[in-house]
Amino acid sequence: MEKLVFVKFGGSVITEKEKPYTVNLDKLKMLCEEVVRARREYGVRILIGHGGGSFPHTSAEKYRTHDGFVDEKSSYGFCVVGMDAAKLNMIVVDELLKMGENAFTVRVSSAAIARNGKICRWDTELVNHLFELDITPVTYGDVIIDLARGFAIVSTEEIFRYLARELEPEKVLLISKHAVHTSDPQLNDNAEKISLLRKSEFYGINLSRSHGFDVTGGMMKKVEIAFDIARYAEHVEIIPAERGNLLKAIAGKSVGTVIEL
Repeated sequence: MEKLVFVKFGGSVITEKEKPYTVNLDKLKMLCEEVVRARREYGVRILIGHGGGSFPHTSAEKYRTHDGFVDEKSSYGFCVVGMDAAKLNMIVVDELLKMGENAFTVRVSSAAIARNGKICRWDTELVNHLFELDITPVTYGDVIIDLARGFAIVSTEEIFRYLARELEPEKVLLISKHAVHTSDPQLNDNAEKISLLRKSEFYGINLSRSHGFDVTGGMMKKVEIAFDIARYAEHVEIIPAERGNLLKAIAGKSVGTVIEL
């Protein structure tokens, strides 16, 4: 069976997070091209996930969807945030289709249920059937019905955590603006990249905060969930969104921060 790789396109990479509803088309095209090339050259199965960036995060802040059902506008806000997330997903899938990739949306909000922000129920059989038909699933951070809060927003990392337990990928590659550093590299020129991060070292690091719109926790939350994903995947790595890095990581070369328990 072909090796399975999960790849996340960070929302801060494929959108301009400080400009509402703005795609960074150059970065998106680059990442889509590298996925298509990896599929053809390395014969791997790839499940793509992407963040929402300045699309759903903009409306999520307005309606406080990440806090659940909070007032009479919450239900309307849930629908708006879901639509905004879907708009970006359509752009991502369209780019892949233009490049000849068999790409198909797997929308978590249509099939999964959460409790306190964590997915607790989801029949993922569809994903395996898509792979059997040589189709690349494309999922994304989305709104979700939450049994405790009414509504919640699940990040792509949370989706990967659930799917990793079910599908046991060989690699999980989380593409971000930067790898993990000793402090925020966007604020400190002396910040040093951490090539290997173990859970015992995690809380001694001043991780990068989010820049722009983000209601899912930024780098701190990303790393916390990455440790959980590492329980089910052989290799988990946060890699910077530079040309060639995704191909190198799929081929086995470390280019970012490897996450280990």
